[in-house]
Amino acid sequence: MIRKLETFGEVSLSAGKLWVEFEESLLELRPLSPTEFQTVGYPMDVHLKFDPAHGDGHRRLIVDNWSQLPAAAEKIAETKPGRGELTTYAGDYWSDELRATYRLTIKDDKLWMKELNRRGWSCSRGHGPFR
Repeated sequence: MIRKLETFGEVSLSAGKLWVEFEESLLELRPLSPTEFQTVGYPMDVHLKFDPAHGDGHRRLIVDNWSQLPAAAEKIAETKPGRGELTTYAGDYWSDELRATYRLTIKDDKLWMKELNRRGWSCSRGHGPFR
C-alpha cells in the first residue's frame, strides 16, 4: 500500500485493475508497461512508476504529473489504530509555513482532515479518511 504523497492516496487493486485515490477521486490506472501506469479519465496525464526494491528492501513509487518534479514515495505497512488512539490526534492544527489551519476529526472510526483556512481564504475541502 502506498500512502499520501501530496494529493495522492492509496493505490489498490480491484476487479483486476489498479486504482489510485487522487484529489478526492478514485482513478483507474492504465498499464503502459509491467511497472508503469497512467491515470484514465483525468484532465492531466499522471504517470506512476513502480521501482524495484533497492538495497534497503523497499519498493518505491515515482509520481510524475508533468507540472512538478517527479516525487517518490516508499511502501509502508498499513496500520489499523483504534478509535482511542485516533482520538489523541483529533483537534485543530496551525501551520506557520502554509498559513493554514487543519481540523482532524473522528468519523466512522477513521481520522478525517478538513482545511479550515489557508492564506486567508475560507475553505471547506475535506480529506480522508486516514487509516
